[in-house]
Amino acid sequence: MGRMIVGAAVLVLVTACGSPAGTGDGGTLATSAVAGTPPTVTAAPQPVTPEYSVVGEADTRADGKSVYFVVVDPVDLRSDSFKQDVRLVLQAVEETDRGPHFSARVFDDRAIAVEALARETDLQESQSEHLVAMYVGGLTDGLGYPYYLSWYPGATMSTPIVGPHAGSEQWTPAAV
Repeated sequence: MGRMIVGAAVLVLVTACGSPAGTGDGGTLATSAVAGTPPTVTAAPQPVTPEYSVVGEADTRADGKSVYFVVVDPVDLRSDSFKQDVRLVLQAVEETDRGPHFSARVFDDRAIAVEALARETDLQESQSEHLVAMYVGGLTDGLGYPYYLSWYPGATMSTPIVGPHAGSEQWTPAAV
């Protein structure tokens, strides 16, 4: 009997670290120390949207859709994991805006976001490290693809600190 309890404890420890193969839905496999009790599948917790604020809305785009200036907490640049947090914020904006057809500039510094909103011009080079992302959704004016997300769009790969994270991808916050 001691072996069975140890085995169950090991199985619970392993499943707590990630989804076991075969659940298929991203859920976790719960086990019981009671012999003969079948395992159950539970839904994986939904990711939590990080705190953010929309500091303003610029004049609308040529197609009449909104351009939001969004502020998030300072990002941790030790890895690209901050990108998932920004995507979650943009999905929250999409839900508020009722669709993926909007643009957003995401900053990690409120003062710089407010200044950029007031000026609505290109950022100074010293500010490029605080424009974390820029999302454009639904434009079809020759951009190649109508939904894209740029990371540190004011930077280049050689920009100190943020350069390694610069780039872009096709992305939309919801099914179109």
